[in-house]
Amino acid sequence: MTAFPEACKTRIKGKLPLHNAARSNTPVGAIDALVEAYPDSCQQSEEGDDLYGLGTADGNLPLHSACLKKLADGVVEKLVATYTEGAAKPNSLGNLPIHYAAEKQCT
Repeated sequence: MTAFPEACKTRIKGKLPLHNAARSNTPVGAIDALVEAYPDSCQQSEEGDDLYGLGTADGNLPLHSACLKKLADGVVEKLVATYTEGAAKPNSLGNLPIHYAAEKQCT
């Protein structure tokens, strides 16, 4: 990221790198680095087709995706600390991040 910091702001198929990282088993350190490089990415919703081309993206913030995927301790906390308002922001389906956290029994 130090060699090409603009990469953190580049969308591919409507997603920023933080969106993709929040959908996978990305280590907390990598999430931290992405957030530090582009903190506003925590406020950006997914756009366009979903990651797998199965339909329209749900407008998830990285926080929605992290709760949905039940990521490692520290990831959700980092995303909430960076964009607290995201915890109260529904996606295009009307779901809050807490809905996914409850569904996946995140703590």
